[in-house]
Amino acid sequence: MDAFLHQAGHTRITPQTPEMHILSESLVYMSGRVLRHRQTAASTLLRFKDDKKMKKNKMKNRKRAMFGGMM
Repeated sequence: MDAFLHQAGHTRITPQTPEMHILSESLVYMSGRVLRHRQTAASTLLRFKDDKKMKKNKMKNRKRAMFGGMM
């Protein structure tokens, strides 16, 4: 599933057809990020790209929080 999301992040961001829009929207729901206020599929795909970068920083911060800054 993650591999598919990774590929989707690199495809063209503007959905040409309504089917594409529906597909990427349902993809967001399946991935467990249920958006309360519905956004466009374009901004969602952009967020997936950013998530790849953010994940590395998140892990660093989580480790730092777990060990209380002892490391």
